Amino acid sequence: IKTSWDEFCNRYMNMEGGVTACECVFAVDLEDALDARTRAVNRARGELATQLKARVKRMVKDYIERVQSGKKIHKGSVWEQAAITIANEYLRGSRPIKFATFRTSDGKYVSCSVVAIQPSAVREMIDKIADAGDVPPRDRDLLYEEFKAWKAFKELEQKTTDNPQ
Repeated sequence: IKTSWDEFCNRYMNMEGGVTACECVFAVDLEDALDARTRAVNRARGELATQLKARVKRMVKDYIERVQSGKKIHKGSVWEQAAITIANEYLRGSRPIKFATFRTSDGKYVSCSVVAIQPSAVREMIDKIADAGDVPPRDRDLLYEEFKAWKAFKELEQKTTDNPQ
């Protein structure tokens, strides 16, 4: 059964070129719902951090496998760590972009928050990661596509989970 808060979160999960996370927290009354909103922002930031770290690691590994396959590469793990450090800097720039509070059928509340890193910041982050890995200018778009491919995979995975055949 889809709830209104599930629909709310799903609506904001597909920011083209950006990264988003949505989390919801239950509250017993309206006063608690205000505190729940803050907890939802913190949880969404945590989820965003998890997503970003996984995406950056996958992007670096996929790029190395695709572009430099067959060559001995020793910079992979060093570059991966540098990439994660850069991504963490951009995570600090994430902002809540949407809030909503819903009433449940039993009279309680659910506060939801969407936190995002905007598309322009994602592109800037990937350029800095590319600089750290000495990625040639012609391959930067490839690196960006690797980053976006993870999102497409996760969306497909979610649809499969939501609608098993």
